[in-house]
Amino acid sequence: MKLTVLVPASLVTETDDARTATAKVGQVARAAAIFRCENVVVYDDGKEHEDDGDLIAQVLRYAATPPYLRKTVFDRRDELRYVGVLPPLGTPLHSVTAGSDSEGFEPEYREGVVTKVGTDGRVWVNCGTQHPVALRVPDEGIREGERVTLRISSREPLRAQVAEQPPYGGYEVERAPLDDWLDAHEGVVVCASRRGKVVEDGDLRADNLAIVFGAPQRGVGEILRERDVSVEFDSVVNTLPNQGVETVRTEEAVLATLALANKANR
Repeated sequence: MKLTVLVPASLVTETDDARTATAKVGQVARAAAIFRCENVVVYDDGKEHEDDGDLIAQVLRYAATPPYLRKTVFDRRDELRYVGVLPPLGTPLHSVTAGSDSEGFEPEYREGVVTKVGTDGRVWVNCGTQHPVALRVPDEGIREGERVTLRISSREPLRAQVAEQPPYGGYEVERAPLDDWLDAHEGVVVCASRRGKVVEDGDLRADNLAIVFGAPQRGVGEILRERDVSVEFDSVVNTLPNQGVETVRTEEAVLATLALANKANR
């Protein structure tokens, strides 16, 4: 299953400070990684929320980047002041093995950034090792600054190649208007809402599934009405019927809904 989560830029507007907002986004990041989301889309829901959307997108990208690459990929920026409160994602590309000998060495996968492209098909990749890894690649389309996943089969001597089937490493992050993104989406689109029908497995069963969430104080329907935008969903479902609290936070709804989608697609 290809899975996409869509959350509004107003996700963090009710938080008191940037530290709390960062922690809130970290919970969305963690849920997305647990259930192997490929994409997290931060959709625009008003110009007054643009700065919040920037914070959400940057924090999501930071959380999805392996710790050994963060200094390379991110410079100092205001949105990342409180990333120390983020929970670790712990994906296979975030946790690397420590081996030194070719004998008995389990293949190690690392995400890296291409720092140099030679004219002879050789590229240099910074993947958090002491020195950039030099290797030849058959695809001449690899560009400087591109992120690739390496399969390291030996440390001494160093042997590495671009991984053909890398393990799950996290999600990509996009910013987009909701209606534009959904118009281009080829798959099933589900809206999570407390006003929807009680969810069934069939509502979430799809090869390419996108799930749209609202903010705690405004559901998806309200957001669309405020922007005078019309979107058709394949289904509108309540994934937390008989809730025992007045308001379910978006990050809580994301975790609960993705758990149900995971079950439905087993």
